[in-house]
Amino acid sequence: MSLPQNSTQWVVKRFDGPSGLEMQVAPIPQLGPNDVIIKIHAISLNYHDVGTTRGHYEHSLKDVVPVSDGSGVIIAIGSNVQNFQIGDRVTTIMNGAHLAGPMKPHYMGALLGNAYNGVLQEYAVIPAQYAIALPHNLSFIEGSTLPVAGLTAWNALFSAQERSLRPGQWVLTQGTGGVSTFAILFAKAAGAKVIATTSSAEKAKRLQEIGADHVINYREVEDWGAQAQALTPGEEGVDIVVEIGGGATLKQSLVAVKMDGLISVVGVRAGTHPKEQPVLMDMFFRFCTTRTAYVGPRVQFEEMNRAIEANNIKPATFDTIHSKSILQANEVPNYDRPSILYAYAESEVARANLEYFVVVGLHSAADFVFIFNGETNADSLIPDAPNIRIIHRNNTCFDLGAYGEVLRTDSLWTHYRRFITMNASIRGPFLPYWAQGKSACWSDLYLDRINEKVKLVGMSANCMPRFHIQSMIWATDSVGMKLLLFPNSSTLSPADDFGAAGAPVAYHSCYDGWHSAVHAEVGTAEMIIAAGYDVDAMMEAYHKSKGFRYDCHADGVGDLLFNGRYFGSNIHPYETIFIKANRNIDPKLLKSLTEWHLAEGRRSWDICKSYT
Repeated sequence: MSLPQNSTQWVVKRFDGPSGLEMQVAPIPQLGPNDVIIKIHAISLNYHDVGTTRGHYEHSLKDVVPVSDGSGVIIAIGSNVQNFQIGDRVTTIMNGAHLAGPMKPHYMGALLGNAYNGVLQEYAVIPAQYAIALPHNLSFIEGSTLPVAGLTAWNALFSAQERSLRPGQWVLTQGTGGVSTFAILFAKAAGAKVIATTSSAEKAKRLQEIGADHVINYREVEDWGAQAQALTPGEEGVDIVVEIGGGATLKQSLVAVKMDGLISVVGVRAGTHPKEQPVLMDMFFRFCTTRTAYVGPRVQFEEMNRAIEANNIKPATFDTIHSKSILQANEVPNYDRPSILYAYAESEVARANLEYFVVVGLHSAADFVFIFNGETNADSLIPDAPNIRIIHRNNTCFDLGAYGEVLRTDSLWTHYRRFITMNASIRGPFLPYWAQGKSACWSDLYLDRINEKVKLVGMSANCMPRFHIQSMIWATDSVGMKLLLFPNSSTLSPADDFGAAGAPVAYHSCYDGWHSAVHAEVGTAEMIIAAGYDVDAMMEAYHKSKGFRYDCHADGVGDLLFNGRYFGSNIHPYETIFIKANRNIDPKLLKSLTEWHLAEGRRSWDICKSYT
């Protein structure tokens, strides 16, 4: 059989996430004496692959084919290759340079999909040591999940010598990601008991289906570490924790683990904010071992494959897509972190609001983008954290236009499923009394109102000049965001005193004057409704009156946010979580509320948690 001459491939041209990938038809590289050519049948995406396309890693390179994990059939072998034959089914090894023994720094510069072209292509030419036989009981799709997720889970459980997992022991896993689900499968095959944590009943059902003995919803149980400990014999704690959250979850893992137990840290999905991280002495007083578990060496891969065959272990593949949809798959982190955009223009009120938000509102369960419009040094207030990005731009287009510019230019809207846009005219969050005893995250209070019908949620509904959801803070999902960025001409709002019929709304345009910006805000709710969806507002008055939208008019109701409307029958900051601080609110009242909430010591860094 003659070999193909060309291969369709995706190449990293810009460190701009999936939008920085370019599809090419390129000649297949010449086969070296130590190489194999693999016809790729299936690939598996990891968060590492997303980071590679964004240049997050020291060894990320441009003009490289990304993605490390794939499976297929060998169609050609180099002259020195002895351990493979044409027709062998194989899967790739991300860290193929690591054959045995401890991890070495130089291995990090030799990863598949970074230093070497990866598998996001039809035909991959790779060194033979970066391939390994596919377990005979697995399909190509199942086998493609082994190189990173499978091998990391195996390393986390079975490579700590005397602390490696044994039958009858207890394991704690976190979420429904690849490493965690493999850890459940491997632990059950080894005769262990498994406690898993997750964020919803639907995900809990998945975990139970693959073998978890107990599942804890961490959104409902704040002290899930203590509950996990209580489930173990004698309430001694679990023997091994597969820790994927990092600083934000490690404190709970230290509660869950037994004395002389093991915590294998495989990720930092929930963030690395210093305030959340335990200190070394916390581990000392727990008498436990905490270590990093990366993908293991080739010898561990071989051990894992033997166990998979002997126990007929089948990876949990919850979702598969066609390769033509690879960009869409790579756009969305699998733990569904929201993107929060915060627009700022310099003023005394805005700076006070930003100062408060940085202390109380920032957290590790979302990715924040601070948009600084015009000249300001307020960016000095923003802490340095991996989930925070700062953008400077000219003070043009008003906030709605600025959101649209950033979301389109940086393709942020394709990277996330949930969004909040907000500006520095509001102060908060102020958590309501009913959230005081719960792990109630302010961003979740907004985002949880988004559903199949509701695609826009705001702080308040206003009646001037007509019904609309005010834009100082909006929450939406990917469906709603597409409407906000690219509204259909048939859904645009009618003419009014601020704009002509069909004039841009939402994030559709750069607004060059106050009237056009007002029209864009006022017309957005109408546009969402015209598209067949609904809108919602946090304020209680909106929910108390079934006819609020229809009884809403400028003469009778007016603007709900001016002085005299707050703290009354229409609106209260504990309903809406934020206060519109530039609407003649008594400064003494705002100061007292701010000082009281700060004294309570409730910070979103402590409250908001997110991992799958």
